[in-house]
Amino acid sequence: MIEVHDLDLILKLKEFSLFQHEHYFYFDRETLSNFLTSRGFEVLSINFIPDSLRRANSLLVLAKKKESKNLFEIDIQKRISVLNHFQREWEYRRLAGKA
Repeated sequence: MIEVHDLDLILKLKEFSLFQHEHYFYFDRETLSNFLTSRGFEVLSINFIPDSLRRANSLLVLAKKKESKNLFEIDIQKRISVLNHFQREWEYRRLAGKA
């Protein structure tokens, strides 16, 4: 569950003083959904509790990580190979007095 200021509601209620707070980002439903989707999340629900139970200008989003295993695919064998090469190169340079 994520709670942020609801930009649409801030503008609707003319609560411009909130922009003086130390928040760097303000989201509306669309921008928060797009941000979460681009980071590998699936948005399940937005403002899933009644307005009367939410804080004044809160935007509540329920999201979960997508099932994809490879959001940032890493080739482990390639990484190990690169590290082994670096280690051999470093050892060679150390023995040759070039390190």
